[in-house]
This record gives sequence, C-alpha cells and structure tokens, in this order.
Amino acid sequence: MFEYERRIGMRDVDAAGIVFFARYLSLVHEAYEEMFSTHGVSFRDQLETHGVILPVVHADIDYRLPVMLEDRVKIVLAVSDIKTRSYAVGFKFMGVQGRLAAGGKVVHACVDYTTRKAVSLPAHLVSVLEACARPTDVQP
Repeated sequence: MFEYERRIGMRDVDAAGIVFFARYLSLVHEAYEEMFSTHGVSFRDQLETHGVILPVVHADIDYRLPVMLEDRVKIVLAVSDIKTRSYAVGFKFMGVQGRLAAGGKVVHACVDYTTRKAVSLPAHLVSVLEACARPTDVQP
C-alpha cells in the first residue's frame, strides 16, 4: 500500500471549482509514479535498461463526493492481481474529513518497447509490486 497527499490546485478543477472528472486518473498516475520512485524504480530506466514499458490497458473509477479547489486529498494505492504480464492498482481518493470521494482500479501490462508485445514482468518490478500489495480493501 502507498499513500500520497496533495493539495488540489487550479489546474485540477473545472469552472465550478470541482476536480474535473478526467483529472482523477492523472492524479492517480502522479501517485503511481511517486510510489515507484519511493521504491527506487525509474520509468526511464525501465525503458532504457530493461526495454519495457507499463501502459494502462484498463481503467475504471466511481465518483462519490466532489473534491474542490484547495482541498487536501490522500490518494491510497494498493497493488493487486500481480500476474506474469500485468498487475492492477486499486485506488481511493480520501477527501475532506477522510471521506471516500472516489475509487477505482487501473490495470497495467508489461510490454516490450521495441516489439510492442506483452512480456513477463522483470523480477525487480515484481518485488516492488509485491511490496506495494495489500488485500483488495482499496477497491471502492
């Protein structure tokens, strides 16, 4: 499990001051990058040294409460469903007073950069994913 806190800024909201629906997935990806960085994993290194990329192949999200401009949110990530060539990252947006504002899941595949075909996850990535795994309680 990984927790990432952030203040909602102008770039995140629509004209009504509410987080724009598509920004939630961008914020999840921001937290996801930080999760890997915290464990010493560089996406650039995955490409240049290992020749793999980790594209999103599926995403779903449920919105429960609005998140507003200048709110502080906690994005909780938990890796699950680690398979040979893919894994899922469940997420929750905890808003004001720790209430669930949104939640969902993003599925990533491991793909060879040159051939664009699915390949096995490198062992070092599996170790990091396992360290960030938690029971499916992060699903909404």
